[in-house]
Amino acid sequence: MVTTPSIAQFQTSPSIAALKSSEQDSDSQARQTSQIENLNLHKVVRQHIHYVLGLNHGNKLRTARHLGISRSTLYRILEDSRL
Repeated sequence: MVTTPSIAQFQTSPSIAALKSSEQDSDSQARQTSQIENLNLHKVVRQHIHYVLGLNHGNKLRTARHLGISRSTLYRILEDSRL
């Protein structure tokens, strides 16, 4: 009985596309790492608040509830971030 090899048996080495994809992934990870290194905690907090504010279409009460902080705290953080 003659058996034909399966496709999986021929795919033992990575393809060129897979190698390029892994190179792109490592490049994007390096960029993300360099961006993270340039951030401090205050910047991260402000960016996250602005992101959540966008998710809530500018509604500050919903944003504060989403973040688990009071509305007055949200206003204070937003005011401080305008400096």
